[in-house]
Amino acid sequence: MNELSLKEEVARLLGAIEASELEINDLGTPRPVETTEVNELVDMGPRIVPFLLTLLGSASSKRDAYIALVLGRLGDASALEALRDLKTEYEAKESTSGWELSVIAQAEAAIKLLEAMLPEP
Repeated sequence: MNELSLKEEVARLLGAIEASELEINDLGTPRPVETTEVNELVDMGPRIVPFLLTLLGSASSKRDAYIALVLGRLGDASALEALRDLKTEYEAKESTSGWELSVIAQAEAAIKLLEAMLPEP
């Protein structure tokens, strides 16, 4: 799959996720669910990380939460700085919706996963 078609497929899968009404609420805060689309994104592997990083913060908080989930599952430490920035950005908001709280939680979970993969100093 060439880079253009890869980006189109990532965009299609993220659009399907964003349009989905499927979610789990954890004490009133929605959280991403494992879907076929999430698994397809993860199966594409680390080559989609640069494209996902360009999409962070460019649309809805629901999409950002799912991107953070996928980035954590991909296991590419190059996403750490962007995930830390995303978490900080959402924490700084004066008021947060359910999906915005979910972004913070998903970014934190992804950061922990990726940091655990780093070699010991």
